[in-house]
Amino acid sequence: MKMPRLVHDLGTYAWMSLLAVAKGGSVSGGLHLCLSWECGDEETDIDMCMRCPSCNVEVREDNPECGCVSADGEQSIHLLTMDVADTGAAEGRCLENMVVKVPVSGRYTLSISRYTGPPVSSVVSIAQFGHLLAIYRLPPNDAASMTVVHIDCGARTLTLTRPN
Repeated sequence: MKMPRLVHDLGTYAWMSLLAVAKGGSVSGGLHLCLSWECGDEETDIDMCMRCPSCNVEVREDNPECGCVSADGEQSIHLLTMDVADTGAAEGRCLENMVVKVPVSGRYTLSISRYTGPPVSSVVSIAQFGHLLAIYRLPPNDAASMTVVHIDCGARTLTLTRPN
């Protein structure tokens, strides 16, 4: 019997969340984004990046936090962070994980790029305050990088838009 899509997506999201926590990441936050792929024998490494609409800093593996600070100079409550960045290993699934504590109004754009190895399929999950919003199953892609989704946050709304 074939599982309904929603059940399958919730299972995938739960599995990806458990993997993120097992690798030291967080799944609690206003916006949780997770990228997973089969590492394979060729040690494929895929990187994700997202630009913070508040400070305009691009968060990625080599720059794991945006530059947002509060009025008192402490880190802002809406800080965008990358807390797991696998580098591609020959065994199992690899994963990258990002969390926005409290999303600010504006457009977050999530992009991925293949850093090393052959093209492989990947999965991106997006959740808001623990509720699954979307899972994107991406086929192997020869492009150096691609935009996965635009996330437009408003005062009381959040809209996901796939680029054409």
